[in-house]
Amino acid sequence: MKRWLAVATCVLALTLAAGNASAQSGFLYGGVHPINPVAGGGFCYTSVAHDHPYPIDPSIAYLYRSWNGYNYFVGNPYHFGYQGQAFPYYGHHPLPDCSSYCYLDGAHYHHFVPAVSLASYYVVNNGYYYYNGVLPPAYYTYQTTWYRPRHTYYYLPTYRTYYSTYRTTWRTYAAPASVTYITRPPTITYRYTTPPVRTWNTTVVRTTPTPTYRYNVNRPNTYNTYYRPPVRTTTTTTVRPSGSVTRRTTVTRTWRR
Repeated sequence: MKRWLAVATCVLALTLAAGNASAQSGFLYGGVHPINPVAGGGFCYTSVAHDHPYPIDPSIAYLYRSWNGYNYFVGNPYHFGYQGQAFPYYGHHPLPDCSSYCYLDGAHYHHFVPAVSLASYYVVNNGYYYYNGVLPPAYYTYQTTWYRPRHTYYYLPTYRTYYSTYRTTWRTYAAPASVTYITRPPTITYRYTTPPVRTWNTTVVRTTPTPTYRYNVNRPNTYNTYYRPPVRTTTTTTVRPSGSVTRRTTVTRTWRR
């Protein structure tokens, strides 16, 4: 009995160890990122923190920053097949989510806007965000780790097609830099919602004059005299954004003694 109990305990321990190993085998990502070619390639559009069973591609590891255990992609997403909204930058600048810096030279794009706390240090020139603030010593400390004088992935077969269609992609999906954003930054993160459908109602009321009533002198004095009030015709016209027009006419005729 003791032997079977010992065997069962060992089996349970091995099972738990295997389960913990599988649970910790995932890799954490902090937003959108290119998919490792060993997992099929493409682009992951999950904007919140999530995990994958594959690590980041070593050939573009310098385009990631590790922060709080998550890997944040900080490269130009249009170089990797991203089809969505991104924002233009020029030169080096701080990164909003991972307390690090972008070391991409010249014009490039990111899927995020500048950090609200640093918006006043940016200027907009020719449609790009330029960082005009002072870079701290940490920027120079990590420059040798993250900086590359030229892209090191454009010649790889996995990324060559995306890189060759870069101009078409950013012209299709990119948004220009916003002067309003850096002069009056929002207090909360933008939430894009579908605007409500607006309609315009026009009401036209036409009143016909009261017809002349001819009093019958032969009627007894105790007979009530009828009066005919005006006839009210109401026409409501509804114009929708699609251009369709709906008209509704209501005729109201009321008699009273």
